[in-house]
Parts: sequence; C-alpha cells; structure tokens
Amino acid sequence: MISRREPAERLKYVKPSGIRRFFALAEEMPNCINLSVGEPDFSPPSYALEAGFEAAREGKTHYSATNGLAELRRALSEKAYKDYGLTYDPDSEILVTAGGTEAILAALLAWLNPGDEALIPNPGFVVYEPSVLLAEGVPVHVPLLETNGFWPSPRDVTSLITKRSRVIVLNYPNNPTGAMPSYEEIATLAKIAVERDLTVISDEVYEKIVYDGSRHYCLATFPGMRERTLVVNSFSKTYAMTGLRVGYVYGPKELLSPLWLVHQYMVACVDILSQHVALAALRGS
Repeated sequence: MISRREPAERLKYVKPSGIRRFFALAEEMPNCINLSVGEPDFSPPSYALEAGFEAAREGKTHYSATNGLAELRRALSEKAYKDYGLTYDPDSEILVTAGGTEAILAALLAWLNPGDEALIPNPGFVVYEPSVLLAEGVPVHVPLLETNGFWPSPRDVTSLITKRSRVIVLNYPNNPTGAMPSYEEIATLAKIAVERDLTVISDEVYEKIVYDGSRHYCLATFPGMRERTLVVNSFSKTYAMTGLRVGYVYGPKELLSPLWLVHQYMVACVDILSQHVALAALRGS
C-alpha cells in the first residue's frame, strides 16, 4: 500500500500562474485577442532562424559549456559595452540561462536563505513571488501606485526594509504596468540599495520595448551598483524568441558564481540550437 504523500512544504503557498490559466483559455477560444502574456507581434529575424537550422544540419546538437556558448558570451559582453559602457568578463561574469525566468529563480535560490526577505514590485511579473517562496524566502510587496508613476516610492521601499531584507527586485520597463522610470527615479532607489547593502536583481527584459522618447538606463551603470546588481535580460522580447528560452545574466563574479552552481544542476546548459539562433540575432547576420 502506498502511504499518503504530501508535496514539500515549500510548495504550500506556491500557486499555478493565473496568466497561464488565461493563456490556456484563450487558446480554446477562436478569434480571441490574447493579452495575457508578453508575446511580441512580430517574428524572429529569418537569418537568426537559419543559423539554428544550419547548426542542426552541421550536427551541433551536443552540450555547450554550462554557462553558455563561448561565442555567445563574448557577443553579450560586447553588447553590454556598446549599449551601456559596462565591461563584463565573458568567462566569469556572464551566464546564459533558460530564459529570464530561470535567471530570476536561480538568483533567488542563490542569494536567499530561509526567512530572508526579498522586496518585489506589486503588481509584478508573476514569477517573482513564487521564486522567492521556492527559495524559502519571504516576499515583501512594494506597491506600484499610479500616483508614483507605477514606480516604487522611495518612502515605501525604505519603510519596508528590515534587518531580514537581503534582496530587492526591480523591473523596468515594467511588466505589467509598462512604466518607464526617469534617470533620477532609478538613481534614488539605487542609492537606497547601496545605503542598505541590498543585493539587487534588475529585470531588464523589456529594455528595447521603449517608446515616446523614453530611454532605458541599465541599473548597473549607477554609482555603487555594478558590484551588487545581477542584470537579468533575455532574447524573448527583443527578438520575438519567447519559445526558444534564451536569457542571460550580467554580474560580478562574486554574485554570479552561485547562480552558475544552481544553473548547472537545474538545466546543465541552455538548448544549443536556441543559443545559435540568439548568437546570430545579436550579430545581425
């Protein structure tokens, strides 16, 4: 006889994604306009897809290095410098992940101890709270109010920080509100993170989806932030590759090494053909 079994306690408060439920319902409804997930309305570059086909034809279907194809990491290093003037060592400060989602979970697993608090935006990307719970941390919701332009109020952030606070998650351009903070608004929160010695996970997946003359500023460029920030990004939105699951993280070696360890035992490496598609997309040919 099989005894009654209960799942691990860490899953007690983790619920299925409501967005995914709506996504499934939309799939069943003809002519439904689906606004449930962040899905671009264009296609990946044809030359990038062809690079994936070519890699498959050439038999490039085996493991890559755990932290990603060396060529892709070098290209990502060049991107960081070109876009933001940031220098990251492709061998020790860049990790290719299975989308931004894995990067966020791996970061929280790597940097939260049981009972540690993580400040997360509310409303926010559906992955944040479950990832904190899976890491046995305590999610602390920072309200995003219309009166503050849907950006965390410095007063709210400061009031929510306790001796158990270890991580703060920031996301801009914001999902789901679409808010794009100014340089000054970002700088104010960066200063708080430095003063309170917080590790920051900066979700910048929507960096290229910016309109109306707004500009994206990478959090790691602000004073005192490079050494404490894990910058999470992805090919999903910029290149319409949501299903290929290629993300990446920039961070100093001291912050990134624990993520590499989690990633190694979670996925071994990212899908190799998807990495070739991402590399071609980044190179532009």
